[in-house]
Amino acid sequence: MDERRDSRRFETPDTAMVGLGPYSREIGHIMEISMTGLSFNYVSDNKPTDNLHELDLFMAGSPFYLYKIQCETVWDTDTVYESRFTSHNIRMRGVKFKDLSSTQKSQLEYFIENHSVGDAP
Repeated sequence: MDERRDSRRFETPDTAMVGLGPYSREIGHIMEISMTGLSFNYVSDNKPTDNLHELDLFMAGSPFYLYKIQCETVWDTDTVYESRFTSHNIRMRGVKFKDLSSTQKSQLEYFIENHSVGDAP
């Protein structure tokens, strides 16, 4: 698979989250983030969340919250998480950011500098 990313990517801690869609009805865990997009996983009923055009970025247990980031889905795939006790349908999605304001860019840069845990593989 060809590398299509044009920005340095960073891993995030378990507390890095996204709220999906208006009013953040669903929540996902951020896997990797860059200045141009991010990837995350989320629990699903085995179908992709409707067309995602906006998300919120936040840290659980922290006052950091970045609202209404315009985005476009680049890819979405399903996987299954299984343990001895349960099985969950998990989807993984990659999005690219669109039309970030200068304030959003500044907040995103702050997030990466202060909340990432190193370069993504």
